[in-house]
Amino acid sequence: MIATEPAQHAHAALEAVPAYVLLHDPAFRTALADHGGPVDSVL
Repeated sequence: MIATEPAQHAHAALEAVPAYVLLHDPAFRTALADHGGPVDSVL
């Protein structure tokens, strides 16, 4: 999942976060549930 687009790179770079990191984040899991995604995913 793409996490950020660093401003100083003028759209030439992206930073990614592994899915397992996101699934450990309660705010991400809430957003996922709010949009119909599975929140009980295990990688």
